[in-house]
Amino acid sequence: MSLMFRHFSAFFLLLGSILLPILVVGRTNKEEAVRYRIERLSKALSAFKRDVGRFPKTIEGLSPLVLRPADLANWHGPYLNNPTVSLDSWGNPYVYFCPPKYGNDAYDLYSSGQNRIDEHGGGDDLANWR
Repeated sequence: MSLMFRHFSAFFLLLGSILLPILVVGRTNKEEAVRYRIERLSKALSAFKRDVGRFPKTIEGLSPLVLRPADLANWHGPYLNNPTVSLDSWGNPYVYFCPPKYGNDAYDLYSSGQNRIDEHGGGDDLANWR
């Protein structure tokens, strides 16, 4: 084995050992941020329900957490300070269904994950029920 080949191989091994953890940590941090946001959105949804007596309907989406719907007298929001929290780490809106379609909770709330494909809470989706 030539000296150049050994140096070349060692370089790529070193490069791989540096880049792989960075890529994994980057994905993990984004996933952790999504899980944290789902938790925050879930708390906001619970506060909304406490005040209004129900969760927002699918057709309303998550906007009633920030903007007062005209027909809700008991709305005491906003329940979120940052309206962009409704976007996941990859810039996609969270998927919300109430009543739920896929999960076992009172509502479905999930991110379509890094692949940005809505797998109905499966695959790499990050959901409030998993």
